[in-house]
Amino acid sequence: MKKVIIQMVAAVVCVCLVSCGGGSGSSGGGSSNSSNSSSPSSIADKVFSAWLKGDMKTVATYVDQEGLSAKELKEGLEFLTEMLKYQPLAKYEIQGETLSDDGKKAKVNVKLYFKDGDTSDNKVPFVKTDHGWKISDIMGW
Repeated sequence: MKKVIIQMVAAVVCVCLVSCGGGSGSSGGGSSNSSNSSSPSSIADKVFSAWLKGDMKTVATYVDQEGLSAKELKEGLEFLTEMLKYQPLAKYEIQGETLSDDGKKAKVNVKLYFKDGDTSDNKVPFVKTDHGWKISDIMGW
């Protein structure tokens, strides 16, 4: 049950990323919100650093917003905020990335550590856009 909730929280985080504009996890993190010329792993670090701080507006800046309505984004942010109350994030670890052959997609391996001791391994999908690397599939990790 906790794993399902964790996956729902991760999906909501992605939705939140898409809706707003905008870190420090176990692997560090910068505070710039420009994703041009950064690697998918460095963007993931910024996303999870912001999430760890509860900064959903920053998280949203790193989500590919194509196809999402303002209502979907708002609802996702609200849900994510509530889920973080239930399952607070303690830290995260970026564990590597895999690029597609054409270099336009990537999956970043992120391990989440929750304050209750639970962990969750995630493969966060990214796509290279005109504005840099963005999380591509809100529900796919």
